[in-house]
Formats: sequence, structure tokens, C-alpha cells
Amino acid sequence: MAQAERLSLSDHASPALPFVAYDLSAWRDEGTHWVHDLERNPAAGIWFGHNWAEGCAGLLVGTVPKTSFEDRTGPLEWEAPGRALSKFLTVIEPSHVPENRRAVLQGIRAHLDDLVAGIDTWPPTPWIVGGHSLHAAVLHYAGAWLAVTGKLDDSYLFAIGVGISPDYLDFVPENGHRYSLDFSKPTTEAEYRIASQGRMPTPNQFHADLARFIHPGTE
Repeated sequence: MAQAERLSLSDHASPALPFVAYDLSAWRDEGTHWVHDLERNPAAGIWFGHNWAEGCAGLLVGTVPKTSFEDRTGPLEWEAPGRALSKFLTVIEPSHVPENRRAVLQGIRAHLDDLVAGIDTWPPTPWIVGGHSLHAAVLHYAGAWLAVTGKLDDSYLFAIGVGISPDYLDFVPENGHRYSLDFSKPTTEAEYRIASQGRMPTPNQFHADLARFIHPGTE
């Protein structure tokens, strides 16, 4: 399967979404809310972003159809549709990185691979999705968390959070109207540009969980 391509400002439009996208049921009025990632191939998924508490808390919510995944491709592989693990790495990476950034990130990526391999041991967190109670598997690491559930019939639902609990999050179908969009129709480049204004909180320094990758031998 060809790598999913993000919609860029040079593209004319992204087609209508052929699946149900989920987002937080209620927004916090003081926050910023945006379309974080809309794929050129809409079947590859969509992500929404939320930032509040004066930039100290943030949440990404992603819906990726199961039909986008090749056989035996896991939802948290680096090149998997939606790129949830890459998004998590971006969230935990601080704005100021050491000169050996490439080596540091290689070490963190390898460790995340090990953590993902143990997903069956991740603790469950309760969610409400479309009015139904279910559980997602959640990883707490480096001051943030990554959660995923495959219990929906047609899609994987992901969330990545900082400064907010993953417990009891309530998700509902999102038709785009809260972002001044309509996902039943193509999204133009101008619409996407307006709707994508926002960013997740970025740590100013490396979390203690990452120290050993910056200073090898540190436990």
C-alpha cells in the first residue's frame, strides 16, 4: 500500500470522508481546536487537536479505518496509516534537542518499539464512544500518554494526551461543522488551512524517562 500523503496547500481538495470520524463530545471554550491531520487519501484517517490550560494541556484524537491497514500491519507500526506512534514521538520530543538528535531519536524509537510490543500488558482506560462504553489500551510515557482501541467495528480510535487524563473521555461522531467544514463534501486547501491552525504543547526539556537516550549509561 502506498504511503498516505497529507493534504498540502498545493492540493485542490481532499475528498469527502468515507468513514465516521470521532472527536471529543465537548470542547473547552478557552481552548484552541483544529484539524491536526487530514490525509489526501481520506480513507487513511483524520486527526483533531485540542490545546487548553494556556498551552499546558493538549489532546490529539485520530480515527483510522481498519480497511487502510494491510494484512498483519499493526495500528502502532511507524509506517502504519495515521502514524500514531510518530505523532506520539513528536509530542514527547522537546523543542530544544541535543546536537546528537538523530541518535537520540533512534534510541527513543527503538524503545517505543519495545513498549508497543507489550501492548497486551498496557492498562485499560475507560472511554465512551458514540454512546457506548469500551476500553482502550493506554501507554504512559515521558509525561504524555498514547491510547488506542480496536473495539470499533470499522476503525481504530487513537488519542494522545498531555496534561489531561485518558480516563472517561467521551467521543462522538464529528461531521466537521465545529471546524466550519463539512466532511460529507470535499475539503478545499483554503478550508483546511483555516481549520488547521493549532499545535500541541511542546516540552521545554527532556523528560526523565528519556534521560538515558541523551546520556547513555543513565538509568
